[in-house]
Amino acid sequence: SKAVVTVSEKGRVKGEIRVPNVIINGKVYGDVHSDKHIELAAKAEIKGNVFYNLIEMVMGSRVDGNLVHTKAGKARTEAPESDADSSAKTDAKSAAKVSQVASKSA
Repeated sequence: SKAVVTVSEKGRVKGEIRVPNVIINGKVYGDVHSDKHIELAAKAEIKGNVFYNLIEMVMGSRVDGNLVHTKAGKARTEAPESDADSSAKTDAKSAAKVSQVASKSA
């Protein structure tokens, strides 16, 4: 699809944007999903995650969230786990295995 959403310099969006092509020069409070092209102009401010296939960021644009690369036509629905989340899960699994080994040898 050739659909395009444009958020102008004084524009504000509260909520999710999900469109093939998006140009942002205002503020977005929520996730942005684009399976084709995202352009972040100089006054762009995003407080949320950006899911993109191709991204163009001009100096001055800001993203307070994760940048998540996706393949064309396949938009992800959630951000990947942070390193802290995945290491905590790994530590918990390791601790469970160690306690099982300790109880079998006792």
